[in-house]
Order: sequence, then structure tokens, then C-alpha cells
Amino acid sequence: MICTPGGRFPRGSISAAIVTTGEKSDKKYLEELKVKSQSTGMEIDTVIGDAAYSGKNNIQYAKENELQLISKLNTNVTQGTRTKEDAFEFNKDAGMM
Repeated sequence: MICTPGGRFPRGSISAAIVTTGEKSDKKYLEELKVKSQSTGMEIDTVIGDAAYSGKNNIQYAKENELQLISKLNTNVTQGTRTKEDAFEFNKDAGMM
């Protein structure tokens, strides 16, 4: 989380953290981290996170709460999900897909 320039914390400060095991997804912690950060007196205007933060719910939450969300879009968002039957295969010897 990043504070606003007028806040009492330096820009780019880590204002809250939640430690989870590696198999858990980060995507459900955005709101909780924002609340924790605000409880310290920090004004939040921007959130920086990895691709887990770019899920639909977090994008919607950021928009509703006027937050700038900086996160690489998850491939499920940009490319959708593809079943094995929908996949294609390139055969270089035959020059066919």
C-alpha cells in the first residue's frame, strides 16, 4: 500500500502485512490490508500488488473505493480460461495447426 503525498508516512511505505502459507492466494486480502493501513492513520490512494491482486473482485473494490490498483493482470483476465479441447497444437513437420 502507498500513502498519499500529504500523509505522515514516506511514499512507498509498507503499511500493513498479512503472512500466509505459499499455497494460499493473496487476492482476498486487499480490503483487510486497506483497513489495517487506515487504522495506522495512513491515507491510501494507490495499491501495488502482484497478479493475484488483479482479480475481478479487487478491480471492482478498487474502483468503488477510488483506489489506483497497480497490478499485472492475471492471465485469466487477459486470456480467459481454455479447456484442453479448445487448445491448438502446431505440427512443424506438417506445417499445420
